[in-house]
Amino acid sequence: MTLLTHGTRGDLQPHLNVAHELRERGHTVVVAANSNNLEVVNRAGISAYEIPIDTRELLESTRMRRLLLSGRAAQFAWESARFEAAHGAAMDQAMIGAAAGADVVVTGPLTAVAALSIVEAGGQALVGCFPYPVERTREFPSPFITERLLTSPRLSMATYAAVDAVWQLMNHRGSRRIRRTLGLPYRSPNPLGRIRRQRIPLDVMASPVLLPRPADWQENYRVVGASFTIPEQRSIWGEESIDPELDAWLAEAEPPVYFSFGSLPVLDPAACLEMIAEVARRTGVRALVGAGWSDFRAGVNADRSMLVTGHLDYARVLPRCRAAVHHGGAGTTHDVARAGIPAVITHVFPDHILWGWRLAALGIGCSVAYRKVNADVLTQALTPMLSDAVLRRAQAVGKAMAAEQGAVRVCETIEKQVI
Repeated sequence: MTLLTHGTRGDLQPHLNVAHELRERGHTVVVAANSNNLEVVNRAGISAYEIPIDTRELLESTRMRRLLLSGRAAQFAWESARFEAAHGAAMDQAMIGAAAGADVVVTGPLTAVAALSIVEAGGQALVGCFPYPVERTREFPSPFITERLLTSPRLSMATYAAVDAVWQLMNHRGSRRIRRTLGLPYRSPNPLGRIRRQRIPLDVMASPVLLPRPADWQENYRVVGASFTIPEQRSIWGEESIDPELDAWLAEAEPPVYFSFGSLPVLDPAACLEMIAEVARRTGVRALVGAGWSDFRAGVNADRSMLVTGHLDYARVLPRCRAAVHHGGAGTTHDVARAGIPAVITHVFPDHILWGWRLAALGIGCSVAYRKVNADVLTQALTPMLSDAVLRRAQAVGKAMAAEQGAVRVCETIEKQVI
């Protein structure tokens, strides 16, 4: 089995959980990962194949950070495509090499264009394993097109048609390049259309509590449940234990609110921490700050109302919090929801917008655009999330999600494709 991954931790982690489960079932597994994610795969004891591109380098560049802060997601996507095009031939060769000899190839959304051509040439079965939905539905619009939740089914479907067209345009050169390398005739690079027409199995590793399966999806699309980091893999992320200082701080007063912007850019760390401190003062809570990729100084402030930390075990720490303010990645959204606490999402990417819609629909969260975040905005958004009624709803959602095993269900799909 070969799993093709590309992106940040949020893109790698679900596939790494699947790889672990496949290995436990006796399969030989290879994970293709970016240069910046390769060490984690190696620490997990899984055979790794390097895709020679550093996505962290891209995301931390000054230009890309400013595009994210401005909310220009479309331009960010084009710049990402240009960056990858410069490394495209090497990326193609890596993914082709990783898939050689595999009986099943598993792809995420960012490697789907290449994967479709690779299995066409090599004859392998293909399974899609996505952390968020991309297939069209009348039930909600594509967050790739609109931040606002549209109620017209016709308008919703139109947004997906637009996404298909844009995705085809953006992937035109890359698709032509890898198909030429593989000796294949040119074909439209729209991966969503091909998955739909060929009815390729596509498992969305999301909780059906947060995302009920749309009734108008084809039978090859499933919502299989979330995949949370398993205890055996906590150590590879540096999360195998709770720091004693953090443990003591959590125990000494009321549950805090967890703040983290993940991989989103923070250009002025000191000002960001002061904003968080101000929000905490206004709402009467303590603040636990997860540094993510930001250059925050770790430690406790003078009056012990704020603690800044690096890696932490969400399964152990989040249930000891009162609410969370975070960037809205699929993994963090599910970890927070399973912990039974409400959330404020500060969205940038389309999947962040989607999870903001879903939390709001369940009455356990809300969202604001990251570019608009300040003390006033966060205070206004966070205050209603601290009510007892919202907390009770969040706790009920957490209990409903507790037994989900998305990685196990993806493995069942994969094993059905073995030829």
